[in-house]
Amino acid sequence: PDGYEYTQFDRLWRKTRKPSGCRGGYENWFGGCYYKMCYGTDPNRNWDSHFGEAGTSPDPCSLVYPGREPFDQPNTNLVKEYLISQQSYSQLFLTPWGYTELEKPPNYDHHQMVGQAVVAAIQGRHGVKYRNSQASAGLYKTSGGSRDWAHDHLGVVDS
Repeated sequence: PDGYEYTQFDRLWRKTRKPSGCRGGYENWFGGCYYKMCYGTDPNRNWDSHFGEAGTSPDPCSLVYPGREPFDQPNTNLVKEYLISQQSYSQLFLTPWGYTELEKPPNYDHHQMVGQAVVAAIQGRHGVKYRNSQASAGLYKTSGGSRDWAHDHLGVVDS
């Protein structure tokens, strides 16, 4: 949302643009940074579902910085209130959970059945092949994501 405009300068920018802290936490006496002010929080990791665990970094300059606390970004807080969770990267249909592949959600079999139906429908309609997978196994581990938050906190089975 607020990082979109910045993609005109940095095409692969994926974070918000709110100042997030000093590189290495080194602030000077005047409240500025000794080295570099970092900008942005990864909005895909700013949710209250295993916040700050797998696939994040405490470095505010990192692309996977989740923020100081869940929902500390105005845009993720707003989306939480009007939950619309959709992200598209690659040809992957990802299901909960993103923070662990060692455990499966209680409705894992349902997710697999729905996921297979969705990828088959996409291929049948558009000829594009997608892969269905639990997020942590199909891509990489991520904690603090909207998909897991909607599943765990709101009870949205197909999140």
